[in-house]
Amino acid sequence: MKKFLLIFLLAITLLPATTFAFEPKDDVLSFVTSHQYTAEATCVIFGKYCVVGVRTKGILLKSDSQKYFESLKQGILQIDDNIRQVYITNDLQEVLLIKDVSKKMDEGMSNMQIFQYVKQKYPKAIDKILSSANI
Repeated sequence: MKKFLLIFLLAITLLPATTFAFEPKDDVLSFVTSHQYTAEATCVIFGKYCVVGVRTKGILLKSDSQKYFESLKQGILQIDDNIRQVYITNDLQEVLLIKDVSKKMDEGMSNMQIFQYVKQKYPKAIDKILSSANI
């Protein structure tokens, strides 16, 4: 899953700077936050990728967690036909990274600037993702 996040971040830098996140972001956030186990959510949609960071509440069992993530994934895939890959995480560091990327995209920062910002602010996160992806 961390490999997907790396691919997503690299895709941001490779796509033309004129490509922006499209409108289903609000629909995805509405869907995710309406779930009973979601305390807070953030989302970035770029091309065919949807990356969602969540803070959960009330999940006690691993089986409930797996069902929660799977139901979110299936629901997000139904929101827009353009979304082909969904990555959902509740890892705090990854959620913060997703929030920052979303904020920078909303500010109109270029793809390369976002990548450089993430690389500078979260160097250990990038290293962690790269090492887990065996690249």
